[in-house]
Formats: sequence, structure tokens, C-alpha cells
Amino acid sequence: GILDVDNDEAQGPDVTKKVNSVHANLLWNPLEPITLGIEYAYAEREVESGADGEINRVQASAKYAF
Repeated sequence: GILDVDNDEAQGPDVTKKVNSVHANLLWNPLEPITLGIEYAYAEREVESGADGEINRVQASAKYAF
């Protein structure tokens, strides 16, 4: 996903200017009632002052349908 904001100068230097993110996930059914999942996310953020940062995140899930 991409977000690009045209902020008003009155909002200050710490408001979000740009955000880019990518998410990828995988779901697997090893047995019929069980679903396992894993997701990786990467994102970058820049604020009006030019400061920026990034994040890497991994999540896991498990579901048992009865």
C-alpha cells in the first residue's frame, strides 16, 4: 500500500507525509480442522520534517474449526 499526503503547513513537522507497506501471508491446512498462518509486513514512514523510519513485523496464527 502507498499513502502520500498533501498536508497544510499549519499541521506542523510531525504529521505523516508518506507511508509505504508490503504484506505477504501464507495459510496452510496440515489437517482438515486446522489452519496455520504466518504473515510478514514491512513498512516505511516519512513525516513532513523529513524524519523517517521503517518496521519489520512477523505474525503467526492458528485456527481449529470444530
